[in-house]
Parts: sequence; structure tokens; C-alpha cells
Amino acid sequence: MIVRTFALALGAVLPLAALAGNVTEGGPCSQSNTYLTPGSYQLNTDCDSKTFCSSSGVCTKKRCRKDEFPFGYSDVEFKDLPRMCPSGQFCPDEEDECQNILSVGSACQLNRDDECEAAPDSSLSTVDNHRGAICLNYQCMWQNVTVGQQCSVENIPYIAYSTQGEFVNIVSRGNCRTGLYCDAAQKICIATQDFGSSCTADKECTSGNCLDNLTCGYSTDAPRKLAVWIYVVVAIAIIGGMLLTVGTLFMIHRKERDEMRQQREQYWREQAALRQNILQMRETAQASLLSLPYNGQNQSGSGYNSPSRHSSMASGKDLGVASDDSHAGFVTNAGYAGGKGSSGLRNSLKSEDGQEATETMSMDALVTERENATNGRRRKGGPNIGGKR
Repeated sequence: MIVRTFALALGAVLPLAALAGNVTEGGPCSQSNTYLTPGSYQLNTDCDSKTFCSSSGVCTKKRCRKDEFPFGYSDVEFKDLPRMCPSGQFCPDEEDECQNILSVGSACQLNRDDECEAAPDSSLSTVDNHRGAICLNYQCMWQNVTVGQQCSVENIPYIAYSTQGEFVNIVSRGNCRTGLYCDAAQKICIATQDFGSSCTADKECTSGNCLDNLTCGYSTDAPRKLAVWIYVVVAIAIIGGMLLTVGTLFMIHRKERDEMRQQREQYWREQAALRQNILQMRETAQASLLSLPYNGQNQSGSGYNSPSRHSSMASGKDLGVASDDSHAGFVTNAGYAGGKGSSGLRNSLKSEDGQEATETMSMDALVTERENATNGRRRKGGPNIGGKR
């Protein structure tokens, strides 16, 4: 509660000191107005982000950069950015000019471990320092103090933010070796605690994570181990989802296949009905043609010129032509012995001398022959008195 209250009070005061410079290149400035913003410890001057305040009191264009992509240069091409310092040099916070690496004991800027000379022992290099060197209390030193020896500690309060508002996050650093921490009260190096041990700060735990119940927990970047039943449930869910997807697709495709099959069945039923209608029309036309009188004989008569004989003559069986339709009275496109492909009616007739004659006649020729025969017989018989021949 005390820390939370202090954080809210500090957050109310800090914005008053957080002033950003807006003087562009060539404008007047004062180095006395240079300061670190409390809470974030960002360097602020009278000049804007592309210039620094020189000793002559004029905002001058920056000559180096400490970041690959510096702040405030979004409208500048990468090739036009200030240069990066070579190995053995560093660019200070003011970014005025590249300077040589500082030796142990030299003054350095806050959290600028890269300004200090690297330690000769490469095993000292960790993520908490720069090649074994560390800047504590604005002084370069190596992080090589062992257990029980005197150490230096630096506690910096930063303003952090959460869903509940602002709070203070104190970062404590010391010059003890890896696996040790510098106790702020005794100023000596003490071994870090393992998981489950009591603690008062993150630096006291080997994992670097002191929980709210003041015990050391797992590292915040440690992989989380899940129970076996969780993997089983996930596997069942995945397999069930796959089966459900396959089943759904099968049902949809089966429905589509049924619809297509019904459409095809309906099409073939319509085609069959159409074919049946065509056959009935052909039979009707055949019956109409065969009902015409032939050589003056009545349809009910018998003999050579009777309808039954005529139907037999017109059938494909007497004509010697194979046909798959027994109802067809005429042979279409049936060739005769001469090899011609014209359509006609093959018929057998008896001449007056009793000899058999076979010829191919068209429908027009057949009708003409019938008319001539009827007229000739009428002329031979003469007028019929009383309605009898």
C-alpha cells in the first residue's frame, strides 16, 4: 500500500518535470536545462531530437547515434542518419561526438554499461552487464566481487504502468558475480535463493522472480510444463474436430450427389417420354397412311391389296432390311441392290402377264400408280347403272 501510494504521488509530480525540447538547429539553448526525466530517466534538453545543445549555447546537429534506429528520425532516410561509433568508442546520451571507451573508475552515464572498458575475464559477461563491465552510481567497474566481499549497489525507481494505474518498479543492481547479489543493508555479496525460498526482492532469487507471497518463483521466461491430461484433451479435441469436419463435408457432398442424381433421372424420364411420344406419332402416321384405299379395294377386303398385305409388304421383314423397330412401316434410308442411298419403299408387284416384278418406288410414285390403276379399271368397266359394276 505504501509503495502504491508513493507511486501515485510520484506520478502526479513527474509530469511537471518532463519537458521536451523544441528548439531546432541554430536556435539558442542552455546546458543548464539538461536533465534526466524522473521515472523514465530520459535525457531532456532545450533542443529537439535531431540536435544537441553545444557549449556555445546553440542547438547543433547531432554527429553520432547510439541506436540503430534513433528516435525522431522517421522522416530521414537511413543513409542520412548520424553515424554509428566504431569499436573502442561510444556515443554519449547527448550524441554530440564519438568518445573513447572509459577505464574502470571513470565517470559514466546512467545505465550506460557500454561506455566502460570490458573486463579481461570473458566469463563475467552476462545479460546484466556489458562484457563484464557495469556502470554503478555513475562510475565504471567490473562485476567480479565474490561472496562475503564488499560490493556496490544501485537502486533506481522507475515508473511502471498496469491496468490499475501507475506503480514504482525499483531496479537494484550490484557488482557481484553471477549467482550472487549485493545486500543493500550489509553491502556484501550473498548467494541467491532457489525456488520456494523467502525473498524481499527479485535480485535475491536465482530465477530473478520474487512472487507477491515473498517466495522465489520460476523464471518469467521459463517454459511452462503442462499436465498429461491437458495434452490428451487437446489431442481428443483436434481429432474430434477433424472427424466432425470430414463428416460434415461427406454429408454435404452426399446431398449434392443425390440432387445431381435426381436431376439426371428426371432428364432421362423426360427423354423416355419424348421418345415414346415420337413412336406413337409414327404409329399414328403409319396407320393413317395404310388406311388409304389401294386399287379401289376396301380396307376390309382381303387378298393382295388388303391393308394386312400392304402392311406386310411395307415391313422390313419382306423388304429384307434389318430393323430394330417392328412398328415402322417404312424403311428410311434403306439401300437397294444398286447401292443407292435414296429413301424409298421396296415393294413387290405382279404384272398383267403374271410375272413377279420387284422395284423401288417412292411414295409419290406409289400414289400415282394407285390413281392410274383405279382410273383404268373404271374406264374398262364403263358406267355402273344402279350402283353396281
